Amino acid sequence: SKKMLRSPWWKPIKDFNFNYAPSRVGVRTDMNRRYTETQMRNTTEYDLYIPPTYQKNFLWNREYHLKYDLTKAIRFQYDAFNYGRIDEPEGVVDKNASNWQELKDSIWTNIGKGGRTTQYTQTTVANWTLPINKIPLFSWITSNASYTGNFTWDAAPRTLNADGTISQDPVGNTVQNSQNMQINATANMNNLYNKVPFLKKISQKSRGRSRGKSTRGKKADPEEAADDSTKTKKELKALKFIGEGLAGLIMSVKNVNFTYSETNGTLLPGYQPQTDFVGLDKNDADMGNREGFVPFLFGWQNINPGSWDIREEANKGDWLTRSPDQFQAMSRTHSNNLNARATLEPIKGLRIDVTAMRTYSEGISEFYRWSDTLQDFETTNQVKSGNFSMSYLSWPTGFEKTGVNNSSPAFDQFLANRSVMAQRFASEHPGILGVGPNGFPEGYGENQQEVLIASFLAAYSGSDANTSSTSSMPRIPLPNWRATYDGLGKIPFMKKLFKSITFNHAYRSTYNVSSFTTNLGFVPYSDGSSFPSTDGIDSSQNFVPQLQINTVTLSEQFSPLFGIDMTWKNS
Repeated sequence: SKKMLRSPWWKPIKDFNFNYAPSRVGVRTDMNRRYTETQMRNTTEYDLYIPPTYQKNFLWNREYHLKYDLTKAIRFQYDAFNYGRIDEPEGVVDKNASNWQELKDSIWTNIGKGGRTTQYTQTTVANWTLPINKIPLFSWITSNASYTGNFTWDAAPRTLNADGTISQDPVGNTVQNSQNMQINATANMNNLYNKVPFLKKISQKSRGRSRGKSTRGKKADPEEAADDSTKTKKELKALKFIGEGLAGLIMSVKNVNFTYSETNGTLLPGYQPQTDFVGLDKNDADMGNREGFVPFLFGWQNINPGSWDIREEANKGDWLTRSPDQFQAMSRTHSNNLNARATLEPIKGLRIDVTAMRTYSEGISEFYRWSDTLQDFETTNQVKSGNFSMSYLSWPTGFEKTGVNNSSPAFDQFLANRSVMAQRFASEHPGILGVGPNGFPEGYGENQQEVLIASFLAAYSGSDANTSSTSSMPRIPLPNWRATYDGLGKIPFMKKLFKSITFNHAYRSTYNVSSFTTNLGFVPYSDGSSFPSTDGIDSSQNFVPQLQINTVTLSEQFSPLFGIDMTWKNS
């Protein structure tokens, strides 16, 4: 019925639309030919013949563009660029030369083939505005997601053969791709509060008081009249006051924003196929049927251990060179970035911005080459490196006073935490560990890397070493904040003296792992887990960690601890 269709619950269906044709289709091509002939003059007294030199540069570039807004919420864009070269025979370009017809035929033949591609790159972008706000229950949330995939093919260099011919170097071409996935969500909390009658009523009262409006002359609310008639019931008034106060505290959160992005990439050298259509080789009829390769063309991959990667498809298709001259390393990259922000307004004029962030990046480099001994491809010299950063909370130790002999209570606690953390690491280890030097567990001494970092973080964050995280790179970032208050400038007396007066305070604490890399001395436990084996012990009788972390820093800033910004009337 029409009444049913007017229901907001049908909005996702009513607002759905579909475009039957793309909004843009574009093709562009350009050719640029340069020919330079240089004849050096003989300035000597001898009869010398100096042959002329020729420089030929015949480029043919092509672009392809497609933009398709499938719906108002789903948008797709594809861009491809093909950079090519028209190869020409050696020698002079002269219509009167004996090889003129041969030269002309060769050039036209190469043009008919589309030239020789030297680089091909394509980018695919998809954006989706999630329809979650179309659902009445979640109309206070807006969210969007995006995906960007890149693929690049670079031709191998040309080499001069012994017979004078020129061909592609057997080391092979290079392909690489990358993907970026991002999701963003924003919550307008005022819209949420207005969905709850009790909270909406409190919000309206607050706005009425802030505008200085009077309720005189208005029709009395039955609930308010009932309250006026029972003023003697102080208990009910107290409960109402407390309830509204708690509700007002909850409603101090005005906006919440969340953004998460992840970027992955792969570089694979020694790749033999050419690129003809959307990155596919027309001479390999089975290439398009590879379930993993086509997604790779649009940036897709997974770099987690044991998961699919492009090498599996390359091995199935015999796409990789077996040349012993291929020494370029394969590399994979991964990074993720988390940002969160919330805006609070507990009282009029006071604004608090709470933020949190976490950033992690890593790169894995390895040689993936053919082994004549194994008669198969093998991976050697795999090295992982990266860095890490996150917002932290070291406020509890920020104002500690120095102790006797200028000692630091936080540092003293750090030293004391080591024995606790060492016992915790030992209890999680799958092996049976004895007692090492100074009463510490075997392998987890007082200066073992993981013990030191976990003790350091627990001490300077004011946390209990028995319950705090043992990870060198915690998963959950902690909040930082910035607060401003300009309510004082609204007082009539202050208005006479100042155009504006604002109090501000900001706190920022950041934990950084400047760099980490694979520790070549690490020996995994026999069960294949990430725990160290007793076979991997350093000179201090400590376990060699899986990752070597050079430096960790914990920086804390009050910028400012307390500040005042004033603008006088006469300024």
